[in-house]
Amino acid sequence: MAGPVGIDLTTNITPKSGSGTVTDVSNLPYTLGTVWVHPQTNVKYRFILAEDVDIASGNSLRYTTDFNGFEVSADATGGSADAAFAAGIGVATITDGNCGWMQIAGRTTVAVVTDAGISADEQLMAHGTTNGGFDTSTAALSAEFGWATEDDTGTALAAGTVWMDVTQQ
Repeated sequence: MAGPVGIDLTTNITPKSGSGTVTDVSNLPYTLGTVWVHPQTNVKYRFILAEDVDIASGNSLRYTTDFNGFEVSADATGGSADAAFAAGIGVATITDGNCGWMQIAGRTTVAVVTDAGISADEQLMAHGTTNGGFDTSTAALSAEFGWATEDDTGTALAAGTVWMDVTQQ
């Protein structure tokens, strides 16, 4: 998946500190929080730091309690994720403490993890107990990622079946 100036959106970049605290980001190719819009699809991505657990492709991501606009977590039950603030969807594996890209708007480019209970036109939020999973939303708008355009099959919604926009967060 190509990103800014041909950068691979699946890159998993280790900050120089290597500790997850990002005390030295001089080796990062983009400023944390940078938003890039794909020129052909208008899909939006944000350059982020993974916290608490590794991020996988299709994971729901929430902003952490640091509220800095770039630290996100797929952790559903522990760690620093704030359930009230949807951040985006993981587009590739990003190791805890490393940096990479998440999708924040547009039709999803990856399959997303679900609880096998999502129907077309339902609003989606992060699952309450499954790391990186999605569930039917019962939450405030700030916690919603978007909506499903079709029913899930098993425990996934195929690429292109979720329309999302969390750029307002």
